[in-house]
Amino acid sequence: MNRDLRPLLGGALLTFLLGCDTPAVRVLPSEALPDTVPVSPPPEDTVGKSPDPDPPPTSFVVASDVHFLSPRLVGQPLSPSLKSYISGDRKLILQGPGLLHSWLDSIRAMDPIFVLITGDLTKDGEKASHEDLADSLQTLIDRGIQVVVLPGNHDVGMQGTVAYPSSGTAATPWVSASEFASIYARCGYAQALSRDPGSLSYLVQVAPGIRVLALDGCSYKDQGSSTSRSCNFLPETTLSWAEKALASSRESGQVVVGAIHFGTIPHFQGQDVEPVGSGYVLGGAQTAIPRLARAGLRVIFTGHFHANDIASVQVEGATWTDIETGSLVTPPCAFRFGTISQGKISVRSGRIREIPDDLGGRPFPVFADSALYANMLGKSSAILSGYYGVGDSAQSGSSLLAEAWMTHYAGDEPRQLPYSTQARLLRWESSQVPSMTKAASVIRSFYTDIGPADSAGTFDLR
Repeated sequence: MNRDLRPLLGGALLTFLLGCDTPAVRVLPSEALPDTVPVSPPPEDTVGKSPDPDPPPTSFVVASDVHFLSPRLVGQPLSPSLKSYISGDRKLILQGPGLLHSWLDSIRAMDPIFVLITGDLTKDGEKASHEDLADSLQTLIDRGIQVVVLPGNHDVGMQGTVAYPSSGTAATPWVSASEFASIYARCGYAQALSRDPGSLSYLVQVAPGIRVLALDGCSYKDQGSSTSRSCNFLPETTLSWAEKALASSRESGQVVVGAIHFGTIPHFQGQDVEPVGSGYVLGGAQTAIPRLARAGLRVIFTGHFHANDIASVQVEGATWTDIETGSLVTPPCAFRFGTISQGKISVRSGRIREIPDDLGGRPFPVFADSALYANMLGKSSAILSGYYGVGDSAQSGSSLLAEAWMTHYAGDEPRQLPYSTQARLLRWESSQVPSMTKAASVIRSFYTDIGPADSAGTFDLR
């Protein structure tokens, strides 16, 4: 049964986009969708065929880290266990359904050719959450918008997944790799031109002359495995398959956009070695990225760190661009949109600015940013004391790190720091206390945009 969650939320759902003209949102009727929708046949492979040399621009939307928790798994009143989880987490889990459907209404208004979600589709891989998200995405497919998803480290083989009845927690089913592909059959897997036998990676045609290479950065013992063996690298078998998929695409004149959940290069200085970020960069990237670049990949969409950031490096004599998209449920609740035309991809950024939830009269951006700051204060204090040995009493260090972290999440960090922030960092750096000078360096790195610009840009795909 199709589970459109709109009746659970109620009201018209509006989204205002940051950095672009506000679209006129077309609100769909609320009556139930059909119980069954015919599965579209896989597109004809275009290998050996020349694409249209001058096709019209292909529009698209990208999101990441949806972390959707099905309302079916949340009791009323709220479970103390869920309240505890929310108080210690940066994600707006309870507002997730409202955020998702505000985003979906924006997509309907924009009417893109395809939508890409780069992993962490659910809170913790709950089967009910996957099913309900897939049904919500079906509303886009019913309008002729192609949807492409791939897994993240919160999606598959998450043993111990729980629901949150009012009394606490209760076990709830999770999904294996094969179940994931089945649930999201209409979101890329059934349309795949090629599937990697050893992972959930696949190649899919999204428009004439344009393909998406969806890479699964998690590794499974086999496609039917119920447990994830590792969650941060591309094994040799997957890399070899990807090289062949890129080669066949290049031979037939296709341009390919990459996608993977994990960042492929650092997005701030020291991310690959510092405790605050090293777990968010793809393991073995030093080997994998040159191979993918040699095979012709130039641009890849990522997520995982929940920041809206773009970074580029020179690899194999070409520019490799990693377009990281912020989380849909972590402020600023950002997403990407843009076009592909004549071998170039142009992207811009938006954020969700209104949801149907009762927020006590506060505008959603105010509510969201306040909630994130409160959480980041605690997280920053723990990091400064645990990793760097800096106590919170040292010039209120947690607020320094929290503000820097949130600035990096939003992207396009300011070139000049506020005077008060600069003065506090200079005091740390002149203290001659190694732990404080190291922590100050990490905070500065969050404020330093290594380029290019984060909110918008145009990049070569060839």
